[in-house]
Amino acid sequence: MSTENVIMKVGDLVKRINGQALHSGASMYKDAVVANINPFVLISREGDMRWSATVVQEDFAVTGRADNKMLHLVMKRFLHDFPND
Repeated sequence: MSTENVIMKVGDLVKRINGQALHSGASMYKDAVVANINPFVLISREGDMRWSATVVQEDFAVTGRADNKMLHLVMKRFLHDFPND
């Protein structure tokens, strides 16, 4: 999938442009799912990790789309952590 001129949307799979993995403690994640655009929130494919304050949209490129099962896990986590958004 070409990432040129791609507007990032909720449900997109993204990875860091510089190739670095996302970290959570000792765990590393090669990519994540966009759960929200403003504020920018990423959640792991499994829904077990969330990033917001440590990530900026400009550092990521779209690599695909989450499937329905993945998107369900991501949105469940997002709504748990941000119940009023």
